[in-house]
Amino acid sequence: MSGSPSPSGADRPAAGTGPAVPPGGTSRSPWQRLTATRARRSFFLAGTLAIFLVLVNSVAWLVAPHPDATLRLITDSPDTVVLSLLGFLGADVDRSSVRGYEQYRGFEPWFSVEKQGQHCLMVVERSTRMVDGANCVPPGVDLFADIGAWPVLGNDYLEGLPDGSIIRFHYRGNSVDVFVYPASESG
Repeated sequence: MSGSPSPSGADRPAAGTGPAVPPGGTSRSPWQRLTATRARRSFFLAGTLAIFLVLVNSVAWLVAPHPDATLRLITDSPDTVVLSLLGFLGADVDRSSVRGYEQYRGFEPWFSVEKQGQHCLMVVERSTRMVDGANCVPPGVDLFADIGAWPVLGNDYLEGLPDGSIIRFHYRGNSVDVFVYPASESG
């Protein structure tokens, strides 16, 4: 008589000790319980989306290039060297818009706005009184200036960089990010 229930019910589990079985006779899986109502499905979807976005942003941050230096705005007014170099370049700038940033390896980035509205970035090397990199772009376009590193020419500020390396000064408003792209040293 192993297959038939006993009439006394002695082999049934006590109330509350067996698995919970909903009416209809089958138990629900954890997935079904998690998504049983519209509110639960909405919370589950929102949570999954939030986790996905955090993961995507984390990966994007990890693989994005990070600046080698960030130069802060300085309070110094442009001196005669900077103003004469702006004039030499033929830039017709509003002098009140000229702003300088901290030095990097002896280079000074200077920002200005031309009277036509273009934003300009000029990289000055003060010891030679030269502009090593300059660029003007319309507002809203990424503004940067590149300089080529040729230490073989005897410039001490480029020491440690292989010939042909690039130093990029990227204007960010209240700061300038510096990215160094070393050239490969193999021939």
